[in-house]
Amino acid sequence: ENVPRLYDLVQVEDDRVRPVFYMALQNTLVANDLDQGSRIAYGAQRYRVVTLKGDIIDTAGTMSGGGNRQVRGKMGTQVRTKTAESADSSMGTQHALEEMQKQADEMQNRINYIQEQQGRLEHEIKLIQNVIQRNETEHKRLTVTIKSHESQLASIKKQVETQRQRMVKCTTDAEEVKKHEQQIEQAQQQVDKRKAAEQEVSKKIDKLQADYEQLRADTVKPVEAKLKKTNSQLEKLAAHVRSMNVALTTAERNIERLESDNTNLKENIQTAENKLRQLNEERKEWQERKEELVEKFKEAEAAINNAKSQSSDVKKEIDELNKQENERNIKRLELDTQLQAAAAKMQEVKSDIPRWRAALKPLKLNKIPGEAEPQAPLKTFTPDELEAENLEDMQYKQTLLEEQLKTKPNLNFIQEFSDKRLVYFERVRVLEDITSKRNEMRDKYEEVRKRRYTEFMEGFNIITRKLKEMYRMITLGGDADLELVDSMDPFAEGVQFTVRPPKKSWKYISNLSGGEKTLSSLALVFALHYYKPSPLYFMDEIDAALDFKNVSIVGHYIKVSLTS
Repeated sequence: ENVPRLYDLVQVEDDRVRPVFYMALQNTLVANDLDQGSRIAYGAQRYRVVTLKGDIIDTAGTMSGGGNRQVRGKMGTQVRTKTAESADSSMGTQHALEEMQKQADEMQNRINYIQEQQGRLEHEIKLIQNVIQRNETEHKRLTVTIKSHESQLASIKKQVETQRQRMVKCTTDAEEVKKHEQQIEQAQQQVDKRKAAEQEVSKKIDKLQADYEQLRADTVKPVEAKLKKTNSQLEKLAAHVRSMNVALTTAERNIERLESDNTNLKENIQTAENKLRQLNEERKEWQERKEELVEKFKEAEAAINNAKSQSSDVKKEIDELNKQENERNIKRLELDTQLQAAAAKMQEVKSDIPRWRAALKPLKLNKIPGEAEPQAPLKTFTPDELEAENLEDMQYKQTLLEEQLKTKPNLNFIQEFSDKRLVYFERVRVLEDITSKRNEMRDKYEEVRKRRYTEFMEGFNIITRKLKEMYRMITLGGDADLELVDSMDPFAEGVQFTVRPPKKSWKYISNLSGGEKTLSSLALVFALHYYKPSPLYFMDEIDAALDFKNVSIVGHYIKVSLTS
């Protein structure tokens, strides 16, 4: 409907402040009246709309503003502060601002000092008020006590008169007293006579008991000892008989087993004898064949010896020559093999020299962290030193080094170790900082905990003392007390409320009657009010379980507290 944006209607002299207006107004549209604003705001696309009368419709659909009285003049039509000129003149007023800042700091210091003085004076005023309130409470309590004592004085006088009359009636007669004393003396004499007779009877009983013990020691005890000894011997004989029976049974079983073993042995012996006869016959046959073979061996050996004696000299010469030739051939082959191996090794070494030189060039000694002295450079051998070295020893050393180099070390670990070491030192520093902060926080925590305990115990002692005073004042003679379940940690288990009503024993508050609970609770509320006063209390039928006397005492105290 061609309505303008509120932002477009705002005219400013300095364009630098336009983003501020846009941030506040956004795309808010301006409508002539509420009907046009409703059509625009609740259309297909939601808009925030404001009317000329001040009604605002948000994009969420809520409507606000309007009313009979329109609010005007919040946005002026003239420029009050020219930001461009103020920016130019800001440098000139910097010195004035610094002077004003100094004055403000001085004023702030004076204000802080005055506030400290005010706090100290308020604390002193509060202490004085507490003393005055405590004195007034004590004066009221004494007044109530005096009134109660005055009311009790008349009844006490009546009781004294009644007791005096009873005392007069109970005056004793001297003749009756003498008569009773004579009766008591006669009864005492009879008691003494009976005690003497009783002592004589006791002596006779003791004598009879001693005679009985002597007779028993002379006759009965030897017989009992012999009987006990006989019983022990019988038990030993019975045990021996039982062991002999067991041994007899075991021997019979062993005899039966030995008889069966004997039969088996006889059969085995018969079998062995038959086999031994058979082996003797075979041994005789083999003995005869052995003698025949020995005769034939002797004849053959004699023939061989004759043949060997004829050809032994020639054969010895041939064997000697063959032996010498074989030794020469072996030596020649060994020399040829050694020459070929040396030539091949020399050629191999010559071919490996450039490779080893190329491999030695990139090698360098890495600096090991923690060692102050630099490492010695690699040793270079002279030709004389090389000729003095033994090839086999050098090959053995080479083999050992190659075995060691099979697990090739990663030299990058040195740099990695250095990096890790720096990280370690950094983390150690962080840990020390954290540990110091932790210790600081732990000290603060302990300080706060001790302060909490101290303040709690101070308040607890004040409330306990005031509770005793209030309960004694309300009940005219009772007593109450607050006890910590755990005195070392009062915040763990809580507090026990014990009460001793007038002329009764100590009890927990849960074991009291309704009226006693009400009086105890009110005393605690009044004690808490003394420690930390509250401007307003709501009490619902607190006199439901109280009689007229207690209601009067509580009402009088509340009335006096309100007036003070």
